[in-house]
Amino acid sequence: MGERRRTTGRWATAVGVALLGVTSLVAQGGEALDKLSLEDGFLSWDGVRLGMTIPQIERRIGATVAIQRSKEPGCPTWIADTQHHGLSLTFGFPSPKPTGKVEFIRIRFEGNLIQASGADLVAALRKKFPDATWQAPKEPAGITEAEDLEPDFAVPGKEPQILRFYPREAMVLAKSACLG
Repeated sequence: MGERRRTTGRWATAVGVALLGVTSLVAQGGEALDKLSLEDGFLSWDGVRLGMTIPQIERRIGATVAIQRSKEPGCPTWIADTQHHGLSLTFGFPSPKPTGKVEFIRIRFEGNLIQASGADLVAALRKKFPDATWQAPKEPAGITEAEDLEPDFAVPGKEPQILRFYPREAMVLAKSACLG
């Protein structure tokens, strides 16, 4: 009888650990875009939003961010890479000053976010923001939304802002002027 209790106990522990893994996966993003929101009229991911200053971001994520000049031409000029709740985020700023406000957030997909197809991401976006409108790219001309491999969506807010998907890789939240 004692052996059976130990076996049952091990089995219960194994089931508990497995359920914890499933719960963790669901918490990480049961819905593909569950951490995407509109805060104070700005696109936000998991509590960090466009328009925040460097000190506001540091307080929100609980870590100091190191600002460096971007190696890419154009917007953003200054960037900071960090980890937040298991995802790699890149923040873009027009200036390295503490008063510089975020104009670009890149969220690198991990876990179940990688599994979401472009169509899944667009459907989740439309469910969350029905007023989001697809922005047809300049090249190639005549492309449809379904054919767009890296679609941009204008999301109404305090100022013009864009959400761009790179399915199975990342998404970018940006002020329209930064991605334009």
